[in-house]
Amino acid sequence: MDNEIKNKYILGDCFNWLKKIEDKSVDLVFTSVPDLNEIDIESEKTYNDFLFKALDEILRVVKDDGFFVACQTDRKFNSKILPKHIVMANRVLQRGYIIKDYKILIKDRVDKINLYRLNFSHILIFTKTGKIPSNQKSREYKIDTWVFELPKNKNYWGNDFTDLVVNTLSKEGDFVVDPFAGRGTVLKSCKKLNRNYFGTEINPDVYEIDYV
Repeated sequence: MDNEIKNKYILGDCFNWLKKIEDKSVDLVFTSVPDLNEIDIESEKTYNDFLFKALDEILRVVKDDGFFVACQTDRKFNSKILPKHIVMANRVLQRGYIIKDYKILIKDRVDKINLYRLNFSHILIFTKTGKIPSNQKSREYKIDTWVFELPKNKNYWGNDFTDLVVNTLSKEGDFVVDPFAGRGTVLKSCKKLNRNYFGTEINPDVYEIDYV
């Protein structure tokens, strides 16, 4: 692994940095691709082009027996639902992957109304040939619907959630990548669980190097 990216959390454009990662060298990519409003895209077609570009680069670096975990919340857009998780799943399946597992993540109170996006996320776990060892599947992982409260007044994942995914779908010494790392929650879990990691975040207002 290139020391330039080994165990690094970088403020920058993921597309520039992913080029430095060799084909089929990553054990786990665990990320959430940004919503269209988060990257100043207003056209659904332009956003789909962005999704496809991100997915193609992610799938290039994942090992055949590795995993790509996408945690995606569908967006309410122009008085309709933009089914981001379906668009992404179709693209990944076209590349020869299977959906190895699928969970629903409840992110907020079920009685709360969000005018912009749904209060639950789809966790899609893709692989070509990967198998999850039975001894890594904790009871918490096996449950189909996960409930992990977001940190109060924050729109980022908590470490109990990222710990569960990283611990189940990788092992010590594996290489884990989050190209849309936010404040670095996935990377913090990797550091705690003795995984090699790499992540990028383009928004300086979100990037928190001290957190990792």
